[in-house]
Amino acid sequence: MKKKNWFVRGGSGGGGNTIIDITTIVDGTEIATLNDGYDFMQDVRFSPDGLKFFISHYHANGISEFTMTTPFSIATATFVDITYPTQYWWYYQQGFEFSSDGTLLFFAGNSRVISVPLSTAWDISTYGTQTIINYGVNYTNGIYIRQDGLKIYLSYYSTLQAIREFDLSTAWDISSYTLVNTLILTDNPKNTFFSEDGSTMYICFSTYFEQWDLSTAWDISTAVLNSTSEINATGMYYRSDVPKVWLVDRNQKLREYNI
Repeated sequence: MKKKNWFVRGGSGGGGNTIIDITTIVDGTEIATLNDGYDFMQDVRFSPDGLKFFISHYHANGISEFTMTTPFSIATATFVDITYPTQYWWYYQQGFEFSSDGTLLFFAGNSRVISVPLSTAWDISTYGTQTIINYGVNYTNGIYIRQDGLKIYLSYYSTLQAIREFDLSTAWDISSYTLVNTLILTDNPKNTFFSEDGSTMYICFSTYFEQWDLSTAWDISTAVLNSTSEINATGMYYRSDVPKVWLVDRNQKLREYNI
């Protein structure tokens, strides 16, 4: 494995820029592993207080929710339920995201982006009426939304192997999108992550990661491939203030690492 240091955004509520030596994040060094019994884990997110986490599933077509007695420690997790908050799960949704305050839940699946309001923040059982917007290209894998809700990045596989960047004229309003840039790839991306300052992008391809440097922050048209590293994951969450990193994969595992 090629050694490199990463800056990674930890999804909604994540920490700031911190250098991660990913050579320490390898099979066999995890401090805890969880299997919730549903196949094809795709992505993972935690609530800001670390007392809940959520996992999306490709074939189960839902999001499983867990609580923890110790914040950010999956060894103390208890399974709550699996929820199907949108009728379009049969599109094999893969990535998901929360708004910064946890009152909106977003999915990417097929050509659609779906927004679902939550009447109680971070409680997906309180979902309301969904908004479905067609973004025009099939086979969407992952979704990443910048912390201010004004940029959205979608990962595509099959006929279009690419990352597409969209501006939202109204924060968190997926109907207000404008396509800005498309980065064509040579493999099927699963999920995308950015440094907190938007100067670095990381693309997950299930069995390896790529690091891309952006000369203009958040602008993928300025992306240049920096390096590649083998690590098995379809989704990632990172907290610099814990500090830990969590990886999910299609082998039904959520793995927790100290960094």
